Amino acid sequence: MGRHSAGDQWAFYRSVTKWVLPWVLIAALIGVGLWFVGRREPGRVTAEPSSATSPTPDESASPAPSPSPSPSGGTGEDRGGQARPLITDDVTVQVLDSIGSAGAQDRMVDRLVALGFEVPFVAGASTTYPSTTVFWSYPEAEAAARRLAERFGWKVGPKPGNLSSGVMIHVVVGRDEAKE
Repeated sequence: MGRHSAGDQWAFYRSVTKWVLPWVLIAALIGVGLWFVGRREPGRVTAEPSSATSPTPDESASPAPSPSPSPSGGTGEDRGGQARPLITDDVTVQVLDSIGSAGAQDRMVDRLVALGFEVPFVAGASTTYPSTTVFWSYPEAEAAARRLAERFGWKVGPKPGNLSSGVMIHVVVGRDEAKE
């Protein structure tokens, strides 16, 4: 008979189980740990998503807000003359401070959180922007970005290639938000 004959079959399974079981338990613990890390509370984290660069204030990258037609024929208001509601559900925002003002950065984060946005990333921008600009990362986030920009009269456009896709919207704090 061979080495793993019928009489030794259960001994073989026990030896394999003794080797595999600890690794399966370790993998399960790592998976549970990653799951808990991914379920963090909304708020601020002073880290930047995967891209370490910041947008450039190039006019082609940050066009002025253009009126977009609404069902009522207006540019951002409903039939009652009130601003259209913001889209905040599950919308993540990165705040980039282009003016080097912790006060303006903090006010922007507080404003966005109070409106219902999740702001998981706050960082500095390497270039100064004259006016606050909102960029969307994905086509699905365009409506949310446009409504936010319309609400405050900010510029809006698709994100330049040097910004991370780790969030749906980027708000670059410009000099127009400085209140020192």
